[in-house]
Amino acid sequence: MKRALAPIVIAAIAVCAMAQESATLRYDLKQGKVYRYSMGMKMSMEGGPMTMDMKMNMISCLKVKEVVDGFINTVNYFEYFRVSSSQPGMDQMMGGQESEIKKLRISQQFDFLGKPKGEPTVTGGAMAGSLGMLGGLTGTSALGITLPKDPVTVGMTWDQPLDLGKSLGGMLGGDSKDPLKMTYTVKSFGEYRGRKAVTIQMILKGTMSMGAPGGEGGEAQKVGLTMDGKGDMVIDQLTGLTLKSATTVDFDISAAGMPAGGSEKMKQTIKVSSELLDLAKL
Repeated sequence: MKRALAPIVIAAIAVCAMAQESATLRYDLKQGKVYRYSMGMKMSMEGGPMTMDMKMNMISCLKVKEVVDGFINTVNYFEYFRVSSSQPGMDQMMGGQESEIKKLRISQQFDFLGKPKGEPTVTGGAMAGSLGMLGGLTGTSALGITLPKDPVTVGMTWDQPLDLGKSLGGMLGGDSKDPLKMTYTVKSFGEYRGRKAVTIQMILKGTMSMGAPGGEGGEAQKVGLTMDGKGDMVIDQLTGLTLKSATTVDFDISAAGMPAGGSEKMKQTIKVSSELLDLAKL
């Protein structure tokens, strides 16, 4: 009887050990190192003025300029950027922007949890001015996610606000309401390509509305946006970096008072994947 119970006891101990597993996640990055990500994005859009499919392939680089006084000073840039589209003429138009995009440098400071300090500084290329209006949104994605202060365990959740209203509201030139947030849940502990890792699920839900006064005698501009997204990311326990991720976000967009006149409704789906390169040198 005792021999028959032994496997059950061992299994129960293993389950308890898994349930109690925890890790304290912090961004522990090396000064002077460049972390390179291979990224892919697929976008489909229907409704409104056009129906279009677009693909982007990128190598995004995160350079650590300095680690000092509890903060990480970073510079983000693209080593490679290529766009293809189903819309006639779009490839040609975007092709002319690829070299400008590669000139961009996005600098920002973060603490070891990934919380940005101040706004990002965007320099280089003709697009730097327009991207500067993105505000905190640009910097939020530079390190991946904002990590929790407490050790993570399976089932633990925390929220991170998404400052999309501030960014798009600034570009529209009016007010914005932004109840969007991302919720993270720890799914499991394990290994990824020989490194201890934590798999975390991200869920993005919310609605946003923006408005700006119309021009002289013109109709006020109004934009409504509903987002519904879900994805998984594998986080390195030693560095806090995202080793691999895959996310899908669906958008429902309504717009009124646009320069072209009238109202429009659009649907958009964006699928984004990324993987950290040069993992052996991490």
